[in-house]
Amino acid sequence: MKKKMISVLLGLAMVAGLLSGCGAKAEDAAKEETAAEETARAAEADKSDTLVGFAISYTGNGFMQQLSNVVKEGFEKEGYTCEVASADGDATTQIEQIENFVTMGAKLVVVMGVDPTGLTDVGKRAMEQGTAIVAFTTKIEGGETTYVGSASEAEIGEGIAQLGSDWVDKTFADAGDGEIEAVIFGYSGTPEAAERSEAIKTALADNAKLKITYMEPESNSLDAAQQAAENLFQTKPDTKLILCYNSGMSNGVNAYVMSGGSAVKDKSQFATFGSDISEEIINNIMASENNESVVRGCVSLGDFDTIWADLYAPCALILEGKEVEPEYLGEIQLVTAEAFKK
Repeated sequence: MKKKMISVLLGLAMVAGLLSGCGAKAEDAAKEETAAEETARAAEADKSDTLVGFAISYTGNGFMQQLSNVVKEGFEKEGYTCEVASADGDATTQIEQIENFVTMGAKLVVVMGVDPTGLTDVGKRAMEQGTAIVAFTTKIEGGETTYVGSASEAEIGEGIAQLGSDWVDKTFADAGDGEIEAVIFGYSGTPEAAERSEAIKTALADNAKLKITYMEPESNSLDAAQQAAENLFQTKPDTKLILCYNSGMSNGVNAYVMSGGSAVKDKSQFATFGSDISEEIINNIMASENNESVVRGCVSLGDFDTIWADLYAPCALILEGKEVEPEYLGEIQLVTAEAFKK
């Protein structure tokens, strides 16, 4: 009887021990889960305390304003604090804005340079003080942590030229050598811009039908291109094609050609192309189907989701303290009215 009682007591003790062990494990698991949650909350708090600056060259057209919004909202969705500073085309102002971001303790500044050649020193100083510089669309030689571009400038220029050349071959299939007057509205304000403009010239020269003139409006803006187009037709009234450094300029050409005082009477016999896509450009390209616009296409660097994804990939690595490559490039897309029929 005594042995039996001892066995029962031992059994109860073992069960109690097992239950105690299970309880301890459950308690440990709960503690681990709580610790993980606290770590996650702390990480999110650290993110929200991390400032990212976006020093954008200007926000004077729909594309640039939307890009500004996309970048700011993108970083904020990832949990970071993001502030945008527009230089409004002033290189000195942009230098001061970058310096201000550094003073504010920004961990990273994305820079779309007004004049990248003048940003090397401020970029170096920023990096020495612990602020990473991500040069976006234009390189800052010696003053950047990494460079993010949607494609090489040469590829963009070649794409613009291809759009124009293809349109000429389709519209003027029987034209002889040098019969079609084409004008390039270039821009050489930065080395990258000059590379793109030179690529347009070189690639367009492959089409023997074209008689090509190169010129640079007062700036790479819509208003400057509109005025340049008006002046152009006073001396070259037979111009059939104007290729532009960017789509803001092609919108300017369109504004003149579609105006009441335009020298272009047959809109179906004229086209303009550029680079960068925006809502206005999309609307103009679609309207060109009925010749209610002469913007017949553009080189797209991808939609805003693509642009943001390309930009954020190296930024995320920097913000997480990881190494980045010196350069990140994407791909171009040639967009015409055909793309919107699908």
